[in-house]
Amino acid sequence: MKNYTECATHVDLPPTKAKASFTSAGSFTHVDLPPIKAKASFTSAGSFTHVDLPPIKAKFAFTLAEVLITLGIIGIVAAMTIPALMANISDRKNSAMLKEDYSILKQMMLLANDAGAVGSFPKSDDMQQMKNWFETFVQPHIKTTEVCYNRWGCWNKDVKISNGSKYQGII
Repeated sequence: MKNYTECATHVDLPPTKAKASFTSAGSFTHVDLPPIKAKASFTSAGSFTHVDLPPIKAKFAFTLAEVLITLGIIGIVAAMTIPALMANISDRKNSAMLKEDYSILKQMMLLANDAGAVGSFPKSDDMQQMKNWFETFVQPHIKTTEVCYNRWGCWNKDVKISNGSKYQGII
């Protein structure tokens, strides 16, 4: 530790990496403190007109804890919103498929009505009359892979349900 007790107008202290201390009982007009990388102390019984303190290192980066907390918050928000987004996408997909099917059936019925389907619908439960009506008015206006009469389970073997997976029921 250096003591400067004499009267001077300017004091420059040398740079140091260890503990630095400056004690003064006199008066100075200017004191330059060097950059100190360890503990520093400064006491004075006199008066100063100007004291230059070493520059303080600014913090330019985030700590690991701050980064991890931020990533955790982003993960929680993503975990809460992604299922809702996926459900919304699925709902829109199902809605679009239903609208397309409705449009196809509506066009089929309009074309069948133009051909006289409403007036010639069978009045009895005779399956042969319904088969003839279907083949005359409906089948020409829609695409079919197979038409089944009096058979259970006549479906296309590649039927998929709304989530895109293959239908596993009775076929």
